[in-house]
Amino acid sequence: MIGVWERRMVRSLVELADVLVAGADVIEFLQAVTEHCVAALEADGAGVLLADHGGALTVLAASDEGAALHGLLDARDGPARECFQRGAPVRWDPTADSSRFAALAGDAGFGAAYAAPMRLRELTVGVVTVFHRAGSPHGHTGRLTQSFADMASIGIPHVRSREHPDLVAEQVRTVVHERVVVEQAKGVLAERRGIDVVEAFAELRAWARHHRTQVVEVARAVLANGPAVADLVHRRDG
Repeated sequence: MIGVWERRMVRSLVELADVLVAGADVIEFLQAVTEHCVAALEADGAGVLLADHGGALTVLAASDEGAALHGLLDARDGPARECFQRGAPVRWDPTADSSRFAALAGDAGFGAAYAAPMRLRELTVGVVTVFHRAGSPHGHTGRLTQSFADMASIGIPHVRSREHPDLVAEQVRTVVHERVVVEQAKGVLAERRGIDVVEAFAELRAWARHHRTQVVEVARAVLANGPAVADLVHRRDG
């Protein structure tokens, strides 16, 4: 008999597959991965990081656009870095850990984390990390997080091209650059509309979905102050 956890996972993976089939851009797809991680695993935060050709990790998506979660994902001594370096899953808990990451996690109220590698055969291209405020409520969190990491890998074009790892590196560079463009547009939109960056990102995504275009294309139009996004940029809130 299929339990509630299995049903959640099946529903999440089916919905993520639908996002891929619908042709969503990579950033939007990875954002959906983090949101499904939180919902399916009863987590309190999740993020996806991709590595450039030099092995530097960049946060591509996070379930919460706030600074606390981004800081944890980006921490040099956090589980994401260790997972990427080892190419293997890493489970973190605060026991006997006096690292900077532990202090940041404690300040943010997190008491457990699990990082799973995004892999192409022997090549690790990124990491999916899930956070819990208390211990994980499910004994199979590691296996389930790895399932999301595998799904995230599928969402990157060329990752399925096993004979051409250079294409993977090139695609990762492209995605990282696109995320930088989105970050810049978030800041511009937040400033012009007088809203915070969390709401600005939600507005970018909503505009892209409504107009059936990619988030990065909306971001580029915002940065160029293009007429097509005038209503988005200059809308008066309240």
